[in-house]
Amino acid sequence: MTVTAIFPGRPTMKGDHAMAEGRRNWRELCHAALQAKNADELMNILQELNKALKREEQVRRDFREAIREDEPGERGRHDRIAFSTTD
Repeated sequence: MTVTAIFPGRPTMKGDHAMAEGRRNWRELCHAALQAKNADELMNILQELNKALKREEQVRRDFREAIREDEPGERGRHDRIAFSTTD
């Protein structure tokens, strides 16, 4: 399994990151909730589902933040190139 770092301090693995860490993804948890046999089991699954959704939301937030950090530098560089060619 290859480990790469997309965000500093947050290693990621190719393939199913959640499964590599022994966690179930939100789809699996939703399916498990449908199969729950009692209220306690359902509550445990729903708590795990909530954590999984929060992790997913954080990953998406980090990704959007990284994209925003890259955009201003890229625009500025392109603007300078375009500006310098019109001299």
